[in-house]
Amino acid sequence: MHMPVRRLALAVTTAGILLGAVGCSGTSTDEGPDRAKGGDGTATSSARPAAECAKAAFVWSDVKRERKLTGVSELVEHDGKGELSVLVEGFTQQYPAGATGVFKGLKAEQAINALGKHLGISEETPLGQPGERTGTESVQYEAGETEAGRYFGWHDIELITATFTHPCADGKGFVKSWPQITQFVLRCEDRIVWNDKLTNLTEAEARIAHQAAVRVCPKGSAATGEPREKA
Repeated sequence: MHMPVRRLALAVTTAGILLGAVGCSGTSTDEGPDRAKGGDGTATSSARPAAECAKAAFVWSDVKRERKLTGVSELVEHDGKGELSVLVEGFTQQYPAGATGVFKGLKAEQAINALGKHLGISEETPLGQPGERTGTESVQYEAGETEAGRYFGWHDIELITATFTHPCADGKGFVKSWPQITQFVLRCEDRIVWNDKLTNLTEAEARIAHQAAVRVCPKGSAATGEPREKA
C-alpha cells in the first residue's frame, strides 16, 4: 500500500535554533487497525442502496485533538563548526489510523476523509489513511552553519479522534488519525516558548518540545524549564 509523504522544508533560524516542520507520513501496513467486523474495513449495515449511502452525510461528535510525542534524539554536542546532524529515533509505540463502524458500500478511508473535510484540514496534508502508522524509523536532520550548543530533536503528531453517525450505519462509528508528523530540532540552552516568530511553535507544540527536552537535555537546562508564551 502506498502512502503519501507529507513534507515541508527544514529551516535554520538566525539565532542558530533549527526548526523542521511537517515531516514524513507514517509507515504503511496491509493490516489496517481498528477494522470493523467485516475484516475489510467495512461492517454490515442498513439495507440502503450503496449510491444513496455514498451521498449521505456523516454527523460528527466528540472530536478530540491531542499532540503525542512519537520520537526523540540523543543529545548532540555541536561546536558551531561544520554541519549539525541530529538523528531522531521513533518510539515503538504507534498510533495507527483507522475507522470502526464503517458500513457496507463505503470504505474506512471515506470516513477519515470526511472527518478531514469537516475539520478543514488541507488536502495537501491529508489525514493518515487506514493501515498507515506513525513511523518508528529513524529520521536524520542536517543543517549548515549553526550556533554552538547542545541540541535535541523530536517528532510528534496531532492525534485526532472522533465519533460519527451516518444514515446507513448501524449505531456509531469511530475514527482515529492524524494530519501530519511534525519534526523539530532545538537547543537545550534555549527556553522553550510559543508565539515566538523565531521558532513559530504553538503552545501545544511547545509543551511537546518540553517533554522531549526533559528526556534528552541535562537537568537544569533552559529547555527543561516550564514552557511559556513569548513576552
